[in-house]
This record gives sequence, C-alpha cells and structure tokens, in this order.
Amino acid sequence: MYKSMVNFRLILICVLVNSDISRADGIDLTQLFMHTSRSYSSNAVAGIILLSMVVNYILNLIVIGVPAHKFLNLTKKRAVIDTIWITIIGQATDRLGAILGLIISSLIAYAIGASSLDEWGRVAYITIPISTWIAISVSIWVFAKIVWKKKGFKVGLISLAAGFLTNPIWASLILGI
Repeated sequence: MYKSMVNFRLILICVLVNSDISRADGIDLTQLFMHTSRSYSSNAVAGIILLSMVVNYILNLIVIGVPAHKFLNLTKKRAVIDTIWITIIGQATDRLGAILGLIISSLIAYAIGASSLDEWGRVAYITIPISTWIAISVSIWVFAKIVWKKKGFKVGLISLAAGFLTNPIWASLILGI
C-alpha cells in the first residue's frame, strides 16, 4: 500500500511538472523560447504567438461573440470587446482544467489500480478533455452571469458549445498529436 501511494505521488508530480498532456491547448511554445531544436528570431517567436492568439480570438468571436450578440442582445461592440476578455480568461481556465484533469485522472487511475503509465494515460485521455470542457464552459457561464447579467438556457448553450468547440485539445485528440 505504501509503495503504491509513493508511486502514485511520484507519477502525479512528474506529470504535473513536465508533461505534454499538461499543455492543454496542444500548442507547445516552450521550444520557441528554449531553442532546443532550432534557433528562432525574436520576430518569428512574436509572430507565431500573435498568430495563434488571433486565430484563438477569431474562433472565440465566432462561437461566443456572435451568438452573444444575436441571442443575448449584446451590442456588437460589447460582444467584440468582451470576447477579448473571455479569450484571456479562457487561456487560464484551460490550464486550470487540464491540471484538475491530471489530478482527477491520477486519482481514478490509483482507485482502479492502474499499474502502468500507459493505463494511467488511457484514463487521462478521457478525463483531461472533459475537465477542460467543463472548466471553460463554467468560466463563460460565470462571465455571462456576472458581466453581462444574463442567465438561462441560451447562456448555458453558448457556454457548453464554447467549452467544446473552442478547446483545441479536441483537435489534438482527433489528429493524434
């Protein structure tokens, strides 16, 4: 019992500290800064980061801003500006959801007696996308309730759709990257 608990803690620490799974959005910008495989200019790094942020914002605007304007009666200006804030909040929420997913998957793997990292990975493959979906959906729902003073079925639907459709981990899972 003691040995398995120590193994559980060591695996959890290793995964949380240094794991591809913990990079929730599937975009690993670390190597751009670490220069491990190639050397990139500062302009190239800034350009890649800016491009990924713009793509993320456009997707959020389509999935959150447009429906908020159309179904929640927000002005276009308000929907566009608030989508910027939602995009920023969503980045932090995505990471939080991934970390919670790692913890939950580790607890589940321990509870079912997973004896290898491969078995733990199968559990994580399911729990991390679900936990990030829930985290992003909840953050958008809370944003709509507090900032927009909106609630109800339409807010819930927009939140769930945004949590699912704007979460890049789904593309990573489908493409196997």
